[in-house]
Amino acid sequence: MVSSLSGSWMTCVVVITLVTLPQMASAFNLVGVTVVRFLALKRPLTFRHDMTKRKTGIAVGVVWVVAAVISVGVYFRITAPGRGSISICKVFSIKSCL
Repeated sequence: MVSSLSGSWMTCVVVITLVTLPQMASAFNLVGVTVVRFLALKRPLTFRHDMTKRKTGIAVGVVWVVAAVISVGVYFRITAPGRGSISICKVFSIKSCL
């Protein structure tokens, strides 16, 4: 399967998405931790009661969904070579789609 993808334009899209998703998730996780720490400082007496495992799981899920939406949004910025748009693969110098 890898040999069939090498040199194709889809390889570029997959690589960009696999690079973008962890970066976005990491950044949004830092934002989430900052918000949680802010809430813990703002309302220290009720924080443990307010922040349940369910709310934490929902927050983590939202972070990953937002990161995935942004990463998939990269698809809409990339167009196939030859269609008049600048390929993002040229920016990152990915040889499989240059």
